[in-house]
Amino acid sequence: MVDETILYRVAALDPYAARYRIYDPVLHQALLKAVREAEERTYHLAELVRQQRWLVLLGHPGSGKSTLARWLALQLARTVHAGQAMVEVPADHVQPDGEPAARETLGPPRLPVLVRIAEYAARRWPRPGEDTRLPLRNYLGGHLEKQLAQGTRTAAFHALIRDYLHAGRVTFILDGLDEVTDPDQRHAIAGEIETLIREWVCDAQGRSPLDYKHALEGGADLLWQGNQLIVTSRIVGYPIRPLHENLPHFVIQPMDDSAVRRFCHNWATAKGMETRADELAQAVLEHSNPYVREQMARNPLLLTILAQLFSDAPEAGLPARRVALYERAKNAVFKQRPDQWGLLAQVMGGEHLPKALERITAFLAFHLHANADYPAALADKRSVQAWLQLALSKEPDLTGSHRLDDVADELLEAAANLSGFFVARGEGVYGFLHRQFQEYFAALHLVRLGTGAGSWALFFEHFTDPNWREALLLAVGILAQSDGHAAAGLLLEVLKAPDPTGGLLPHNVLFVAAALREVENPPAWPVRRVADELIRAYRRDDEDRFAVLEERVRRAFGELPRRGDHEDPVSAALAAALNAGGEAGRLTRLAA
Repeated sequence: MVDETILYRVAALDPYAARYRIYDPVLHQALLKAVREAEERTYHLAELVRQQRWLVLLGHPGSGKSTLARWLALQLARTVHAGQAMVEVPADHVQPDGEPAARETLGPPRLPVLVRIAEYAARRWPRPGEDTRLPLRNYLGGHLEKQLAQGTRTAAFHALIRDYLHAGRVTFILDGLDEVTDPDQRHAIAGEIETLIREWVCDAQGRSPLDYKHALEGGADLLWQGNQLIVTSRIVGYPIRPLHENLPHFVIQPMDDSAVRRFCHNWATAKGMETRADELAQAVLEHSNPYVREQMARNPLLLTILAQLFSDAPEAGLPARRVALYERAKNAVFKQRPDQWGLLAQVMGGEHLPKALERITAFLAFHLHANADYPAALADKRSVQAWLQLALSKEPDLTGSHRLDDVADELLEAAANLSGFFVARGEGVYGFLHRQFQEYFAALHLVRLGTGAGSWALFFEHFTDPNWREALLLAVGILAQSDGHAAAGLLLEVLKAPDPTGGLLPHNVLFVAAALREVENPPAWPVRRVADELIRAYRRDDEDRFAVLEERVRRAFGELPRRGDHEDPVSAALAAALNAGGEAGRLTRLAA
């Protein structure tokens, strides 16, 4: 076994000798194997918190980063308050296959300091172009200002944090680094975090993990002594200014089947419907739509929504199509607490309010989606206010006698206080709860524009942009709900449109195949045409092309809508291909 720590120490003392050793073929392969094994290992939460005093936690939207941050802060605070020697939690809270009766240790109790990075950015840059140069360390204590009772001095909390820092008993949890999208602000904040590490998160010898020598020597340290720092960020947006390479980075993995089942059991228990826990897990994991069972089910936020929809009507189960799922979620959210939507609720009221909120949210989604000015899909307050006023100006009935900016301001306040789709992601920063909701609402607006103008030019304007693919697929499903004939006509236009790959890939056919999954009871002719085209694409007359396409075409074909009678267009396409005559039809028969 190769002792990598020894090799790194050699590198610090004699770089030339280390370089020679690294390029030794046998040792080089052993090191590569060790790196691969380290990269492929999966850790559960308790291991990371217990073993890492500094780390960056990356995850996709809705993967549970902020929830994890709040949960960890709560566990630490409870233990500190109780004066216990160790932070212990039920094992099934941190690993899907853990036993409820077993306990997992998170390490020693430290004072949790949970900071939303976007809120610190708003305090440091209160107005465009104005930098107060407020250091992150001086902001601590002040970050609790909104949570404290009126008249409570934040200076006392700042002093408390300083005392715990000097004692080496603080866990910094800095949440949402990606939510700061301005490059200059992001660079400054990353520098502040790294300064915090150098000053307060060092090893037993007082060395920073960011120091070159510390990294080479392996950072031998008593893991449970000293302050701790955890930073969370979405994967998209993190590369704008990543933190120091010496910090270990971990990625939150999608939920596997055991994690999904554990979630469903916990959810059903919490809702008082324990007897339906297995039904919920089955409805999610065996859903007919692969997008639901392979993507939505693996994301904690989206799985929560699926579970809520199931618990609302367990006998009905979950809708088969994403459009129907999102529609039920939308109706549930917009009908809750109608009195909290400010002046818009006064003007519209009753049954008209949800539709008004839908149109406004769709307008925002359309203007935010794939907008190069907002690469992280987060917009500042000024931009959102401008979009809201523009949306309201197009529908006078939404404002009545009130001023546009007054209605817009109250909608923004509601977004900050209610759990909806478009929410405040920090101080003065807004975005959608998850990208899938943004895609759905952008699709709603696109369909509204297309049907209103009697033209799908805007649809095809975005057709070659991969960022718009899911929104366009959902647009077909939304259109099919109200006008199946128009949806079929749109799909025909897609099949007739020039292939953006120049025929290298059956781009348009694969798009229509995916879109058909979002259409309830599609007509036979587009299914038959797509089946014919996919069989043709599966011919092995070009081995290189076939190697690229094989899996995608086979998967698309297997997911085409089927009928249980003799009129099944997929079966008809297979029968026709199997009967293709002559030598020219040999490859078609083999493909079928």
